[in-house]
Amino acid sequence: YKATTRAITTWTPTSGSLPIDSASKRPTLIENWRGRIVMSGIEADPAEWYMSKVGDAFDWNYAPDTITETQAVSGVNSPAGLAPDVIKCIIPVTDDILIFGCDHSIWQMSGDPMLGGRLDLVADGVGTPWGRPWCRDSSSSYYVFGTRGGVYRGTPGQGVQKITEGRMEERMNSINLDTNLVRLVWNEREKGVHVFVTPLETGATSSENYFYCSRSNSWWIDKFAGAASHDCRAVHVFDGDSSTDRAILMGGADGYIRKWDVDAK
Repeated sequence: YKATTRAITTWTPTSGSLPIDSASKRPTLIENWRGRIVMSGIEADPAEWYMSKVGDAFDWNYAPDTITETQAVSGVNSPAGLAPDVIKCIIPVTDDILIFGCDHSIWQMSGDPMLGGRLDLVADGVGTPWGRPWCRDSSSSYYVFGTRGGVYRGTPGQGVQKITEGRMEERMNSINLDTNLVRLVWNEREKGVHVFVTPLETGATSSENYFYCSRSNSWWIDKFAGAASHDCRAVHVFDGDSSTDRAILMGGADGYIRKWDVDAK
């Protein structure tokens, strides 16, 4: 999508080719970091990651005639190497830090891989679900749902720490990550994290959702009174100029986009 012309066009590289495996399957994860498009999640090579050229989403040439610090790069041709685990989510934290949430570990890319970036272990034995089970707050901390149940808060340079405990942790431990989609989003107005849990099965009843209040360090349960089709498949923070345009947008299973309204009951 090109905002200047409001046009949607086919993503056709001008140099190199988009990532694809031997079975013609493409990545299932995509984010933006340091001006690069970052992708991963190819079935035949789940520990591989790919980055476009800086500032050019159409350049995927990993071996140009002249090596530059802005060229496209991937794990297989970078000194940083592949992720040591199956990549399940990608978290762009700051320009210097990219987090790979993996099947049973969390890894940090420190610095651009074409400028000496390296992969370091952040947490072992704690994995993440697939997709976007994460969010960032306004102070560069990030929150991610763990495969052991519960939510972890990560701070650059300080690792991750579980912020759920007791009965709330037990509730989250019961979530089946094969049949539910987990999405997190930061609510700046209410200073907290929404944890939306959406059943993937058709006709499933609406799930419990959760909210973490950072000001009181407390957890709360949210449940939509409407149909299960109101549950979130995608979330996005829209920060427009007007006060009414600053909202959390929620894409429902029924195809509607709704916004979080602090005045609604």
